[in-house]
Amino acid sequence: EARTIIMLWARAAKAANTSAASVIVQGQLVKQTQSAYPRATLVLSRSFWGSARDGRHEPFTPIPHKSPVMMSKPVDCFEHLASGSNVFIHGGGATPAPLVEGLAKGAVKYNVTDIKLHHIHLEGPAHFLNEECRDRFRSNSLFIGGNCRTAVNAGEADATPVFLQEIAQLFRRKVIPIDVAIVHLSPPDKHGYCTMGVSVDCTRAALQQAGMIIALINPEMPRIHGDGRKCLKAAHIS
Repeated sequence: EARTIIMLWARAAKAANTSAASVIVQGQLVKQTQSAYPRATLVLSRSFWGSARDGRHEPFTPIPHKSPVMMSKPVDCFEHLASGSNVFIHGGGATPAPLVEGLAKGAVKYNVTDIKLHHIHLEGPAHFLNEECRDRFRSNSLFIGGNCRTAVNAGEADATPVFLQEIAQLFRRKVIPIDVAIVHLSPPDKHGYCTMGVSVDCTRAALQQAGMIIALINPEMPRIHGDGRKCLKAAHIS
């Protein structure tokens, strides 16, 4: 099945700096822009085929003849986000803060509604709980964080009581279907593999299920080994 990937390159820790970013289509420079996110690039349009065994589709096999489309603004990552989608957000220390903000702004800009968000605890502002986004998102905390607790207590957001080790099965068995995964990864190594950095948890299962992957690539994110090492092949995005 053909799938689409969107990948945003940024240095999250220094997102206030300004640098140029390029828009590249099929290997040709189309537009040069100024970005508030250093090295910010958006990559979309890729396909991958993986094993369907146990509901897993591993996006780390090489894909020949794929060229990225790069953009520079987080808000534009969500131009193709469909209303009614189930969206996973990487949590804990890997919360992709610029993309969380871009998600909220993108929903307003592109008039996206009925988005169901699934996540463990997130760090930083939960922009999707702001007044202008309240009718566009419904947050489902699989592990409640401080930025969502008030909304959950007020009935404005949901929480699902579940053990951390069981969350992956909710995704793989499609009890919670995942259409889009928003993640925070380390840069590709010389072999083209990104890693999930400091927060693997249930994220690999979300990547296996997602039809669209939006990734913040952060040079400050540590590379890891184990199950999170070969989570995404750069060939899928480049």
